[in-house]
Amino acid sequence: MKMMTVRLMKFPYPYRAAVTICSDIDGTSFENFMIIHEFLNSGKETVLGRGLNLPIGDSFWMYDMDGNPDAAFSYFEGYTAKESKYAPYIRDFIKAGVIDVMHSYGNFSEHNKFSREHAIRAINELDRHSIKLGVWTNHGGLTNVQNLGANSVGYGDVPQSDYYHADLLLEYGVKFYWDSELSLHTNVGQDASSRYGDAYWHSTLYGTPIEYMKYSLKGLLSYADELQQIISSRKLIAGKRFNSLENELIIEEQLRDGSAIHRFKRFGQGRYDWSDDLPRLVNIAFLDKLVEKRGYSIVYIHLGDRKIKSDTRPLSRSTVDAFTLLADYYQLGKVWVSNTSTILRYNFIRKNLEWCTRIVDDTLIIDINGLKSPHKDFVVTSDDIQGISFLCLEGCANIVVQLNNQVQKDIIEYSDNTGRRIITVPNRDIEWPLI
Repeated sequence: MKMMTVRLMKFPYPYRAAVTICSDIDGTSFENFMIIHEFLNSGKETVLGRGLNLPIGDSFWMYDMDGNPDAAFSYFEGYTAKESKYAPYIRDFIKAGVIDVMHSYGNFSEHNKFSREHAIRAINELDRHSIKLGVWTNHGGLTNVQNLGANSVGYGDVPQSDYYHADLLLEYGVKFYWDSELSLHTNVGQDASSRYGDAYWHSTLYGTPIEYMKYSLKGLLSYADELQQIISSRKLIAGKRFNSLENELIIEEQLRDGSAIHRFKRFGQGRYDWSDDLPRLVNIAFLDKLVEKRGYSIVYIHLGDRKIKSDTRPLSRSTVDAFTLLADYYQLGKVWVSNTSTILRYNFIRKNLEWCTRIVDDTLIIDINGLKSPHKDFVVTSDDIQGISFLCLEGCANIVVQLNNQVQKDIIEYSDNTGRRIITVPNRDIEWPLI
């Protein structure tokens, strides 16, 4: 009987790492959003240069009030139920994947403005247009009581609270969320091997000698504090000090109402979250290290908010250059770039995928049967397995991929530089929806 060795690859072929820009919508005008994303998502000539055709998404608000700190455009007018003039655009952008993250329900910067009724209205409106989003990020500020998670200042997942809405959000379909700066990491590459110093003196964030010295000292003090706790608790174990689980991209956890959700991490630092800071975050050192470690990175930024307010351009020249560099790595097949929801979904599906192989005559059949326990109730569709790639180390005349006993007809076969065969379910990239 012919034996076949098949491996599930870590990233869609041919990429060796994955990155996305997860931008919070704060401070973004509609005009700047349009300019930025036409440059990122299309190949058209724009005021920022020739478009990069990068499948990068963004976030949005259902509610905002003119005059609020960090005001942006929103789906409804203010905190009312009236559609704003931007609502049709927002719907089109969500359906195209240009918007794929709910940055909370909105910018509630005044006390006692948010209520469960705002959540009900927002979700009903999205459902009415058959719009589903799977990713939520909390919005900062003490007045944003809608926020989720024990590490946040909000009460959105506290059932006894007047602001409770987590039940609505999870029933609607949100599966991933980001809570606070405690889920903001400075080590390059999640789901990759990581040492203690990667968050400090080895981080590409700290490029100047002063920063290097400052964060080296901070890291050493942190390490000493951890070591002291280990010794004082009489659990001193020689060898590894850094818990590799702390470097997972996605962590399964329970909200305060007991419901299950997946918290994800972003790469960055709270001081460097303006669009002008992107070159500090995304540069040659960062991308090369990400490829070397074969890691995932979700970069934290506010793309529409400039640090240098006197410059009226939506992005600085150096930020444009950083995106151009990222596009080069993407087009060369080094780093996979997609929107936040696609990266998270792929990571989750790949980790939990249940599959097996069998040979019938001279055909290798790769059977995908859903997800492993405890996620067996998750119904895997053809959309969910986009990017899934298998390396076939030995030969068969034919290779077939089946999902729930249905043959997938759009698979692509490649051959690497050693002649090995790679089978990939292709990704459907973001397309700029405006002509």
